[in-house]
Amino acid sequence: MPKKAVVSEARRCLLNVRTTEAIRKKLEEAAASSGRTLIHEIEHRIEMSFWQEEKEKLEREIFVTKDNAELADALKMAVGYASKYCDEEWTSDGRSRQVVTLAVNKVLDHAFSLFEEGAAAKEELPPESVEQICSFISAIALSSSFDGRLSKQVKAALPKGGTSLI
Repeated sequence: MPKKAVVSEARRCLLNVRTTEAIRKKLEEAAASSGRTLIHEIEHRIEMSFWQEEKEKLEREIFVTKDNAELADALKMAVGYASKYCDEEWTSDGRSRQVVTLAVNKVLDHAFSLFEEGAAAKEELPPESVEQICSFISAIALSSSFDGRLSKQVKAALPKGGTSLI
């Protein structure tokens, strides 16, 4: 299988690395599987580790509170277990999507019930504002997932003339 050419604007510099034979073998297998050279596989994995750090930092900034992080974890678990229960991924099976939707709604209902007291809204928002806010938030959340396949929907959901939604 021919190796994929990697186009890069950056000038290459020498970096000597010593590693165990087991790590080298894993890297060689991954390179063969991805069609990259060993050096490009190592570089790719290093870049991905920086990307992962940035993603985790962003998630910490977004979740801000322990409750938000726990809700996100519970939703991930609900989606995972629902797909496993159905033996099909929700991305390709309508029944699995139905089970995922129900599981996610149950998690949200339970989480919201824990905090119902003192959760009165400061003021009611008009339905069109709520819809616009939900479209904006879901578009941003989805744009950071699914390999960027939703960029058109993100652009469509952005408010005209700025980012203020209220």
